[in-house]
Amino acid sequence: MATQKKTSKVDASLDNVTPITIGGKAKAVVEKVTLFILDDIEYQIPKKVDPRVGLDYAEALTEGVDPQVGQLRVLKELLGDDAYAVLRDREKVSAEEFEAVVDLVGRLALGGSESSKN
Repeated sequence: MATQKKTSKVDASLDNVTPITIGGKAKAVVEKVTLFILDDIEYQIPKKVDPRVGLDYAEALTEGVDPQVGQLRVLKELLGDDAYAVLRDREKVSAEEFEAVVDLVGRLALGGSESSKN
């Protein structure tokens, strides 16, 4: 006489489990543009900056955060830590170049373009 293995209700209920999708659909591929080139490496940011980035920047300004500090926060968020660290390398990046990148990022975060410079 063969012995049947007993299966608990919990074990049986896990046989046909479908994974739960959290957060909706998979993220779309984000189109990027080159923000700056250093040592022949292109550093990119999203072509369309998420409006929340600009709102966070504008909110920081209304709270009295220095505009340059706000721009640096946006820059770090858009570039990521590694690319931001590269940009901080003062031996390779002049103050003028750094300021131009930070200024452009600030304008992009607020929905402007490179051609909308004051």
